[in-house]
Amino acid sequence: MKLIDELFLNYFPIYDELLKYGFFAEQDVYIFKRDILNDDFEIIVKIKDDQISANIMDKEFGDEYIGLNIKDGVGSFLGEMKDACTEILLDIRDHCFNRDY
Repeated sequence: MKLIDELFLNYFPIYDELLKYGFFAEQDVYIFKRDILNDDFEIIVKIKDDQISANIMDKEFGDEYIGLNIKDGVGSFLGEMKDACTEILLDIRDHCFNRDY
């Protein structure tokens, strides 16, 4: 299971709160962007039809960093990346989502 799927299992978005948090709407997609790890990378969170996804982009090269989706990945850089992304995603969840019991 991907990190984002684990963090948001049984949670659903509150769309008004997303906008207050800093998401913007493009048609039917809510998008949030934030620089991470000394502004070298950018996390892009998208929500559409109650489904959430996140991508990490290397700002220098414009490539997607896929390390977060590698379940058994190891290394200090990957750990830093996971920690930074988890912190942001949990903050979004805490401020903009309700739990479905």
